Amino acid sequence: MDLSAATPVLEKHVRLLYKVPEGVPLEELTEPLRSYVSYALGCVHRGRLTLEEIQPFRALQGSRFLDAGCAYGGFLVAAAEAGAREVSGLDVDERLVGIARPFLAAAGIPYRVETGDVSDPAVVGALGRFDLITCNDVVEHVDNVPRLVATLAAALAEGGCLYVAAPNRLSPEFIRKDPHFLEFGVVLLPHASARRLQVTRSGWPHYDVGEYFELDFYSSLLERQGLEVRVINVPGGRARDQVKDLEAQFREIEATAAAWSEPRVPDDLNAELRMSVFAAVKGFRDRRTRLTALEEIGDEAGAEAEAAGMVRDYAVPVWHIVARRPSSRGGYVTQRPGLVRRARRTLGRLLRG
Repeated sequence: MDLSAATPVLEKHVRLLYKVPEGVPLEELTEPLRSYVSYALGCVHRGRLTLEEIQPFRALQGSRFLDAGCAYGGFLVAAAEAGAREVSGLDVDERLVGIARPFLAAAGIPYRVETGDVSDPAVVGALGRFDLITCNDVVEHVDNVPRLVATLAAALAEGGCLYVAAPNRLSPEFIRKDPHFLEFGVVLLPHASARRLQVTRSGWPHYDVGEYFELDFYSSLLERQGLEVRVINVPGGRARDQVKDLEAQFREIEATAAAWSEPRVPDDLNAELRMSVFAAVKGFRDRRTRLTALEEIGDEAGAEAEAAGMVRDYAVPVWHIVARRPSSRGGYVTQRPGLVRRARRTLGRLLRG
């Protein structure tokens, strides 16, 4: 594997995709183009971080790995580095597949990358069963999330894990700036209104973002497929201190919404955006009121649980969800007993909140 030879290939194709001439410094690009290009060039680093996070739950050594929505191929490189015996990628965008293939070839990695819909059971089923499937920055772009979840769950081998990165529409970070267009409040709007607002505001007709959902929606879909579900990136620390920080952020968001008026956007859309933000702020404050009531009656266990739930539901911009197909042998399928013990300790901490 030779990334020193492959990295220039990746940059060349990314520049072509985004029409950035050779020799133009990337740091001189304006937003959101600079973010798009940086995101593409950082695909291997993101893959490494993700697979390191998943490692206690599903070791890569000797595994069959699928990246559903593989884009530029970075997760496939990271999986090959981590010891996967087979790496496969699937993406609906032929332009991105056309970047992944030469990038992986230049890196010297045996691979299978196909063009197709990750929600299509026939397309995914033709690839076989996998020990680990990642679905990163994809779920908010598909038209039918239940179909996507069912399709990927069916492709898991016994003891296999499905990793889904799902953006949180109630995260203050994403309310301030959505993860795709860096715009205020758009994550809270229904799809039709979000598309109309973004197209009107930017003058750019391309809008490929679907619906944003809340954690219970994703969890219930995965559990319905017989999978054991864990959110593995809820921050540690004292939950009630984090709730205080969230309070300050929601006050700031409320003030921004109160003053919001985008001249390029029709009045009805401006009003809908403001009301959507106010509703999200109210939802947070209702939860804060419940927490205060528990504190006032001295129910410390209840207060801690409520605060931990608020951190999970608001403080995490993107939920990292691991959903496992149970094995007849029991426990998470890993390559070393030490990883099993580490996984159990991690799960114990998560269950304790």
